[in-house]
Amino acid sequence: MSLDGPTKGTWTITASRPVHYEVRQIDDALHGTFPIPAEGSPERDILGRTPGGSVRRLVVIDRNVLRLYGEPIRAFLARHEIEWRMCVLPGGERTKRLRNVVKLWKAMDRFGLDRRREPLLVWGGGASTDTAGLAASVYRRDLPRIEFPTTLVGMVDASLGVKRPIDFNGYKNRLCGLSAPDVVIADRRMLRTVSARSLNDGAAEVLKVAVVLDAELFARLEIDGPTVLAEKFQGITPAGERAALAILGGGIGGQLGDLHDNLFEEWLYKKTFGGHTVSPAIEMEALRRARSWLPWRRRGVLLHGEAVALDLALSVVIAMHRGLLSPEDCERVLVLEERLGLPVSDSLFEDGALLARGLAETVRHRDGKQRWPLPDAIGSVTYADDVGPHEMSRATRYLRERPRHGAARRAA
Repeated sequence: MSLDGPTKGTWTITASRPVHYEVRQIDDALHGTFPIPAEGSPERDILGRTPGGSVRRLVVIDRNVLRLYGEPIRAFLARHEIEWRMCVLPGGERTKRLRNVVKLWKAMDRFGLDRRREPLLVWGGGASTDTAGLAASVYRRDLPRIEFPTTLVGMVDASLGVKRPIDFNGYKNRLCGLSAPDVVIADRRMLRTVSARSLNDGAAEVLKVAVVLDAELFARLEIDGPTVLAEKFQGITPAGERAALAILGGGIGGQLGDLHDNLFEEWLYKKTFGGHTVSPAIEMEALRRARSWLPWRRRGVLLHGEAVALDLALSVVIAMHRGLLSPEDCERVLVLEERLGLPVSDSLFEDGALLARGLAETVRHRDGKQRWPLPDAIGSVTYADDVGPHEMSRATRYLRERPRHGAARRAA
């Protein structure tokens, strides 16, 4: 830190704060035993223990994860002599509400959580890690935490950066804390109990990474993606094992690589904004209509990755119509989306006003510019600031009329 001044009664502070956290792939972590690292060791304990330190932990857990893994988690904590209390969240998008953040703050008070010595332990999908992360970022000026994401979206996207957002006032991710976890444990064994739809949903975030910055990962998904999803990343066959590790590692590494020099989004030209330009509006509108009290207005929800896949499909078609992306590569992306069980079109695409509102909201979020990542090749993007309603309408019509391939589910 440096302090300059005074010049006419003005002081200027220049400071920086290092950010250090780890993401580890550990298979079957709940059945492992992990010793406390020695004093001064650079290795971080996956339970936040230090020699002679506190072993009290507040456990934040998704209700469905508690149902499926409650006993193994309790045994894991007992084996490591952790004194714990649980706070249960509902799971899914409804978790990302302010009332659940307040619920966590009250649980922290009841537990008497220390500011630095007693990190939160969080088990759940991306919605739970986001909600717990926002709560931790505010309580006592930022609590340490250790995250065990239990869904593919959590492992390859939500838990990897410092952003921990929740929904507010009908908007996706409107409130956000900026707080790095101490450690993130990506345990693919927990994916064996995840539904096929949830796995497909997470595959959208891996596909996004492949389309915008990793052609090799894209080729791997084309060859092995459906098999890995069918095997739920468990490596039932030798080829499936190699592919599962490569795809999971590629998704994690690609996201972290894009985040590394821009953790706090000081630079708003971000490749991994791909798939996230109009998808927030589409996702929240689907959720709103799913809750409509008018039966003829109701429809199914869109999971986060499904909305990302729709946005990505829209992006590659716009890029093709602009002459940035070849028709062959555009079709490769769309066919792969379908083979991964993701939608490429949706009835919400018929609502041009919704797309326009979503784009306008993104422009506000990206400081007055669209900064829309449009692929100019598989694994590479350029940025557009001038996509208009006509282009979006033309692209959605193309997607609606295009012959379908594979067994992709088209949302209602």
